[in-house]
Amino acid sequence: MSCDEETKVYLAKRTAEGKTKRDVTRCLKRHIVREVFWLLQNPAYEEVGPQLRATRKSAHISLQAVSDDLGVWPTKVSRIERGLEHDPDFVERYEAWLTNKTAA
Repeated sequence: MSCDEETKVYLAKRTAEGKTKRDVTRCLKRHIVREVFWLLQNPAYEEVGPQLRATRKSAHISLQAVSDDLGVWPTKVSRIERGLEHDPDFVERYEAWLTNKTAA
């Protein structure tokens, strides 16, 4: 709370809302625990998505083309690429599909 600017702003905002420093600390701890839990449930997930997106874009393949060929909504592909969704089976299919498309 003494170093990070975002946390300082959050502390000021919550204090203005009438929360005590102890209450704000409790909220921050909950937020940290949620992030840690998510990372434990989704290990090394954020590294795969951007790589898939970069490969797709360099091959000039649209999001719609991926979703049509793999039978999913474009939103799912986008969420996978941005690291917002975790689906190892789909990522494996997507990587294989992308390898085939870029090799051709």
